[in-house]
Amino acid sequence: MAAPDPYEEHSEAKRNIAQAKRKVLSALETAWPNFYQDPPAEEVSSDSCRKLSHLQIGMGVRAMALACNLHGGSTGDVDIYRLMQAYLWDRDARQQINEIVGKSWTPSPDTELVQDVASLIRQPSPVFGQATPESRRGPTGRCSGRTL
Repeated sequence: MAAPDPYEEHSEAKRNIAQAKRKVLSALETAWPNFYQDPPAEEVSSDSCRKLSHLQIGMGVRAMALACNLHGGSTGDVDIYRLMQAYLWDRDARQQINEIVGKSWTPSPDTELVQDVASLIRQPSPVFGQATPESRRGPTGRCSGRTL
């Protein structure tokens, strides 16, 4: 049996993501037609997230509320709408929020989540083989990851 082609797998994943995006946007437009706005044509980065509109941020919050089965994006002491507006529109607020999150959630090595993730990392990838600590680190020597 031939090894999977990583380029074909990547292309298939991109097609699947595009199809899922269309479905999510269609569901949002169906559920909240008066609060729907097309997403930006180009992917938004941390440098351009200030350009997101009030409606676009609201759509993201509603999608998250659906995916997490939340009662809503603003209920009780939870106000995800305002949190996301501050996070995406205000660079200083985003930095402060990132600092708070960094301080408030530092898992210890014995937590179940850390153990589950560690066991997944140790499993060989069908495409790239066994992961090593060196292969998971970026140029800074820290584990690579993407944040806004």
